[in-house]
Amino acid sequence: MSIELPATEKAYYVMVNHPEMVSRAVKQGFEKPILVQMELDDDDIELIMRRRKVIAIYYFAGTDEEENLVKLNYQRMDEMGITSVMVNCRNVLFHEDDDDIKSLADCLRFFPTVLEFEDHLSCKDLILTRNYENRCENCHNHMESYEKYCRKCGTKRGQGKFEPFQNAVYGVYGPAVKIKYKCRECEHIWITEIMGGDDSDYCPQCGARQIDLQQYDGCDNFFGYNGILEPFDEANRPVLLTEQQIDSIIKNKRGIDYISDEDLQSLMEMSGIPVPEQLRARGFDPITETERDRMTLVSRIQNMDGHNPRGYKDARCPNCDSEYAAAIGCSIWSYENRERLDDNVFIDAGTEDALHYGHAGYWQLGKYQPSEEHPAFICLCCGRRYGVFDIPTTWKKSDKEESGIMLPGISLNNE
Repeated sequence: MSIELPATEKAYYVMVNHPEMVSRAVKQGFEKPILVQMELDDDDIELIMRRRKVIAIYYFAGTDEEENLVKLNYQRMDEMGITSVMVNCRNVLFHEDDDDIKSLADCLRFFPTVLEFEDHLSCKDLILTRNYENRCENCHNHMESYEKYCRKCGTKRGQGKFEPFQNAVYGVYGPAVKIKYKCRECEHIWITEIMGGDDSDYCPQCGARQIDLQQYDGCDNFFGYNGILEPFDEANRPVLLTEQQIDSIIKNKRGIDYISDEDLQSLMEMSGIPVPEQLRARGFDPITETERDRMTLVSRIQNMDGHNPRGYKDARCPNCDSEYAAAIGCSIWSYENRERLDDNVFIDAGTEDALHYGHAGYWQLGKYQPSEEHPAFICLCCGRRYGVFDIPTTWKKSDKEESGIMLPGISLNNE
């Protein structure tokens, strides 16, 4: 037997492969780190199995022999069903650049604290954590530093069950979704932009449950904000672009599917849209909701097909009274066999060169028919979505082939 496992209340043991790392780990708050510089034998494996704890190997490999030894010990534990993980000290989780660590001295200099290391293990769903920084102490939902109450359960900051929790990070597919809420009690307005959307149930300012969802919108640009400065009430949505600026955007837009920050800035400047100095200073990252929505609207116009902003004669924005509009498209899916029946379906009520925007979502036809109305237009001046058009309850592939797009009953009712 080459190792000893001291008694500990922790759910894991930390193994290191250099004596200098042992003393450094103790200074960083680790409890009794274990030095392993040779191959684990059968007695070591049996002892580890009896303790039933996670084994975390934090190592620095200056040679291939050191790297191979660590991998060998990890493989032996893994084959015996021992929950274990290898963490190379060059891991960028604990410092800014993996090029910073070229020697054992660098490894010691960037050695993580016990809290940072436990966060890493909890994110891998290996251990529970009690780190409540920017977390609700009751339901463990993420909280911004300025939020007084949890948006998920309504618990006041500093109160709750304070139970350990899993902090595993899972991948979410899809764009960020901008959701705007307004509290009926204190009239606080807040915005979330989270991959896959947000499910706020309580006001983060007063804790009331009387909240309204003002806006739900898939985002073209991944700015990533939560509670952005100066959110506006949807009832007083500002005009973001003038008709002259829209004409200029359409004239100057490029035939590309994705527009970079640099291209977006250039397009705005060519179209007479001033770029705020603070926006430049932040690397083209918006600060206010007006800035963010203006940039998104410019990006969307750049990606629209057509070039006639007045192509829909019956379209008029209920917010700013502008006739500059684009039709909003959707995709039609069959519920029963998950088959895409048609893509980028638009209302057929404009001229051939009318603008249309084809990235607004999809509808499923079949067993569960959506009941909510689908907006027909997006205003090019303020970004308001308005009007509705009926989605067909049945759809055949031959419909489009024989008689074009079949979308009965277009209504321009506001809201």
